[in-house]
Order: sequence, then C-alpha cells, then structure tokens
Amino acid sequence: MSTADQVQAALQCINRGEYQQAAQLFAQAVAASPSSNLWNDLGYAQLACGCVHEAERSFRQAIAIAPRQPASGHRPGRAAGQHRQDRSRG
Repeated sequence: MSTADQVQAALQCINRGEYQQAAQLFAQAVAASPSSNLWNDLGYAQLACGCVHEAERSFRQAIAIAPRQPASGHRPGRAAGQHRQDRSRG
C-alpha cells in the first residue's frame, strides 16, 4: 500500500471513529514518508484513542519538522492537558 493509500485509509477510519486503526495507518505512513502533516495526523489519531504520551511525542515531531506551521503548534499542550485531566480523574 502506498503512503497516499495509507493516508486515505486512515482518514476513512477517522471518519468512522476507528482511531486505533487510523493511528496504525498513519504510523506506517510516517515511517515511509515523515512529514509535519503526517506526524500531526498521527498525533490526532493517537490522542483520539487515548494514547496521550504517544500523541504528545508525535505532535512534538510535527513541530520539530515545521515549527512555523500553525496546525501543529497547539497540539502538545492539548495532549498534556488531556493527560493531566485523565490523571485527576483516576
């Protein structure tokens, strides 16, 4: 499966709420062709399925590649906030 096919399949998974599968597909796409957008998409999918630490790492990778890209600028804070919120519940 090409990177473009993986991304398309991952986006379809997100539309169906299948975030774990989407994260796996985005991870494969990132491994084949790392980009800020793919790292950001991977982070979103990871965050959506509750993998907060992994999401934060992915968002930080997105920022490292393209620090001026607005789409990835706020995500690590969101992931960290989600982690704090989850810890306060448990």
